[in-house]
Amino acid sequence: GQLRRRKPCPLSRAQAFPGDTASENADVTAVNKTMKFKDTVRIRKERSTESDRIANGYVNDDVKVIENYSDGWSKVEYNGVTGYCKTEFLKEAN
Repeated sequence: GQLRRRKPCPLSRAQAFPGDTASENADVTAVNKTMKFKDTVRIRKERSTESDRIANGYVNDDVKVIENYSDGWSKVEYNGVTGYCKTEFLKEAN
């Protein structure tokens, strides 16, 4: 007989594995402003704690925040490197 094709799973990867990796369809907000790090921060290649660290940011250093994502990550540019860090580690540069 013929093999039946399975219907695609209705759950996205983010729903099936909450907290596993960043949701590819997280809402994004353009920021484009200078902020500061609250603490020493790992800047990662992708929006995931499993992603490779590509730089470290340090407390009170200026960082250009490009975008914020609804999954708790921000796209940042720091010392010529563009990557991602957790939004909770950023503060206003006043």
